[in-house]
Amino acid sequence: VDAVLHDVRIVPTPAKESQEKVLGTIAELISGYEVYGFHAIGIGIPGLMDVGRGIVLNLSNIPSFQKVYLKDYLQEKFQKPVF
Repeated sequence: VDAVLHDVRIVPTPAKESQEKVLGTIAELISGYEVYGFHAIGIGIPGLMDVGRGIVLNLSNIPSFQKVYLKDYLQEKFQKPVF
């Protein structure tokens, strides 16, 4: 029987910072899970998005997140599919 992963982490979002800082925070959080050998990344965004292309168009609570190619960034960084 496979173990069920119950690993919850809470990281403050640097909401007033640059896109690069926010992306770095997201990547750092995901990196912490690499020890589990994940095969893909699933991420949810509370804002307007081009889901097909993985582009965050507008995120009202993070002003710097305008037209962010999040899917491309994470796929390149982790070499895994992103959904």
